[in-house]
Amino acid sequence: MFGRILAADEDLGGGYYSEARGKFERIVPDVEKGKFSSCFRWMAYDGYGQLLIATHKKKKAIAILSRAVEEAKGLGSAQLSATQQHLESAEQMK
Repeated sequence: MFGRILAADEDLGGGYYSEARGKFERIVPDVEKGKFSSCFRWMAYDGYGQLLIATHKKKKAIAILSRAVEEAKGLGSAQLSATQQHLESAEQMK
């Protein structure tokens, strides 16, 4: 799972949004079905949320980033702070 998330993040960082979207749209349901750690769920939700921001999908971004915030609460202040910033960015989108 870690490799799949990293590959999707790499596509996102490179501006390959279509490829990243396809990967995240397969990763997120798998994360929800399986017993993965909070860290993996957070990484998947936060990465997908960033993609949704980049592609101007405000409602979906807010929903997925809200889930990422819940996962980040059990991880640490750095993850929580980063995800809260992403959520604020989504909420400020027009």
